[in-house]
Amino acid sequence: SQLPHVHCDDNDDFDATELDASMLLIDTAGCEMYEGINAAGSRYNEEEAKIVCAHVKSLLKHGLKASEIAVITPYNGQVE
Repeated sequence: SQLPHVHCDDNDDFDATELDASMLLIDTAGCEMYEGINAAGSRYNEEEAKIVCAHVKSLLKHGLKASEIAVITPYNGQVE
């Protein structure tokens, strides 16, 4: 089966199908969201973080508990 998948340009309010998913992939490719690197060499992406925050807020608004939510944020550098 295919995992639920949304693109970064999709609406910020997630539908019931996404709320029932045990895992959701959010595609940010081609969305002009660029990584930064801090003084310690750690990478970050503020725009991707905003999408994650919006989705978590939506999950909470629809009744999920914080203890039922996990966020995993892999990046290309981990597989190179």
